[in-house]
Amino acid sequence: MGNLTNKDELLKLLRAGLFEKFNESRSYDEEILDLTEIDLKESVINGANFDKVDLSGSDISDAELNDVSFNGSDLSTVNFSHAIITDCNFSDTILEGSIFTSASLISCDFTAAEFNGANICGTDLTGSDLSLSENLMNTTYNKNTVWPSDEFLPDEFDPEYDSSFAELEDEPEFTEDLSY
Repeated sequence: MGNLTNKDELLKLLRAGLFEKFNESRSYDEEILDLTEIDLKESVINGANFDKVDLSGSDISDAELNDVSFNGSDLSTVNFSHAIITDCNFSDTILEGSIFTSASLISCDFTAAEFNGANICGTDLTGSDLSLSENLMNTTYNKNTVWPSDEFLPDEFDPEYDSSFAELEDEPEFTEDLSY
C-alpha cells in the first residue's frame, strides 16, 4: 500500500481501529508526519506506530493505549489525562507541556524523553523506565504521583519533593508606612 500523508485519511484509519493498515499506510520517510491537534479522546489504540509523528496539541485523554510506539515524536502539549497507557515507547520524544494528570503509564520506556513543563500530578508510573529521561525535575507532580522503583528514576531525582505549588502560601502584604 502507498504512503498516505493526508491527515484526514490517516485519522479515519485510527478511529476505525485499523492500526495495522495505519502502520502500513503512513509515511516513514525522513520528515516528521504532521498529525497535530487531532482528537483521539476515549480511543482504544493497540499496536499503532506513531514514530516520528508530530502530535502536538492533540487530545488523547481518557484513551487506552497498548504497545504503541512514539519514538522520536513531538508530543508537546498533548492531553493524556486519565489515559491508560501500557507498554508504550516514548523514547526520544518531546513531552514539553504535556498533561498526564491522573493517567496510568505502566511499564513504558521514556529513554531520552524531554519532560520539561509536563504535568504528571496523580499519574501512576509503575514499572516505567524514567532513568534516562530529561528534565523530570521540571515537571509538575505531587504526593499522588506513583513512581517506579528508584532504579527506574534518574540519579539525584527526589520523588518526595512536591512540585505542584499547592502548598504555597502568599506572603503577607507589606504594610510599613512610608509617609514622612
